[in-house]
Formats: sequence, structure tokens, C-alpha cells
Amino acid sequence: MVQSGRHQAHLGHSNAAQGTPKWGAQWKAAVKENYLNFASFDVHGGNMVYRDVYVDLDPIYKDAWNLPLLRFTFEWKDNDIRMSLYVTDQMLKVARAMGPKSINVSLKNFGDHFDLRPYQTTHWAGGMRWARTRRRAY
Repeated sequence: MVQSGRHQAHLGHSNAAQGTPKWGAQWKAAVKENYLNFASFDVHGGNMVYRDVYVDLDPIYKDAWNLPLLRFTFEWKDNDIRMSLYVTDQMLKVARAMGPKSINVSLKNFGDHFDLRPYQTTHWAGGMRWARTRRRAY
């Protein structure tokens, strides 16, 4: 089995083949059967700089010290989707050459909106305080 795409933070995301129940005896049997025969591929790419994609300080939401949180303004551009489709297609060539029992793929499509709820990457979760001086940042 080869799996690609967004990680899901729940038990249904496992090494079980597509179509396997998300819970119960059949799920347990499938996880056990595929435990040592599973590969996961994730492909990532960068985003170009656009005027309408930026980070600023949120005027409403604050942290525990009453400091403003970072606010990300981001939306997928057609070039992001094209890049994602291309690298996924290249990864699928490798995956198919491995002769898997099944392949599960999640794709970004034109018109998809950015959504932080499904896990995509930790790059959006981290960060540091920004200030004019290092002393003020901490």
C-alpha cells in the first residue's frame, strides 16, 4: 500500500487499504496485515510571493500575555495547484513502480480554498514573535 496526501489526525487514517472500515474487527485485521507493508509519500512545494498573501498582527485575537496573534492571509493560486498536481503525478510514478496493493491520493483542485483544519504541514503552526528589536520580541 502507498498513501499520499494530507495526514488526518484520527484512527481512520492508518495503513489499511482504501475501503476498509474505519473501526472494528475488519479495521484491526487490515492494520495488522499491512503493518510492515506500508509506505506514505508526502509532496510539498513552495509558494510564490503575492501581494494578497501576507502575515500581520491580528487586531482581535490575543495570546495569554494579551499580545496580538499572527494572522495569515492566504489562498491557493492556480500556480500552486498546478505545482501540486505535477509533483503528485511524479510521486505516483514512483509509487506505481513499487507495485502496491492500493494507492490512496488526496489532491488539491482548482477552486479549493485554504483550510488549516486538516493537517497539511507544520510550517503554519510554528513561528516566533516579530519586533523591531530582539529584546522586545521576548
